Amino acid sequence: VLTEQPLLPEPLTVPYRTEIAIARISELLETTELKDEQRARLFYDRGVMFDSAGLPTLARIDFMRALRLKPDMPDAYNIIGIHHSLAGDFEQAYEAYDSALELDPEYEYAYLNRGIALQYDGKIKLAVADFIKFQQLKADDPYRVLWLYLAETEISAVDAQKRLATLFPTLDQSS
Repeated sequence: VLTEQPLLPEPLTVPYRTEIAIARISELLETTELKDEQRARLFYDRGVMFDSAGLPTLARIDFMRALRLKPDMPDAYNIIGIHHSLAGDFEQAYEAYDSALELDPEYEYAYLNRGIALQYDGKIKLAVADFIKFQQLKADDPYRVLWLYLAETEISAVDAQKRLATLFPTLDQSS
């Protein structure tokens, strides 16, 4: 009789280059005299590395450090919004996305990410408005039309199909 062994999840290994990059940035932060803006960018970059390595708490700490040094960094607000969205803390996520957009009204991915958060939070009409803005910022991108279509189908599949048919000829066919 064969007995099945249960699958045991294994964490993905962090790429060697990511570990080296984190170490180098950490060393720069500790040993180099930097302006606040440079230090903020390094904290942000290290936060992105921590995030990619599956260390979200360390990432959030670095993103907050970056914002303390440079409070006008839309990238950091956007990624903090993503973290809050993943945790289901939508009100905090909206505040972060709104901050990113206040600093840069053309910050495309804040519209996408806020739209996704709104969609998961059941605020479909608001999500569609963000997906429309995201799509309009690069009208020939099929990826953007897809996000809009998926949200609109939750309101009306017929209207979503009509918009898709209207937008399809304008899309970049090489993507």
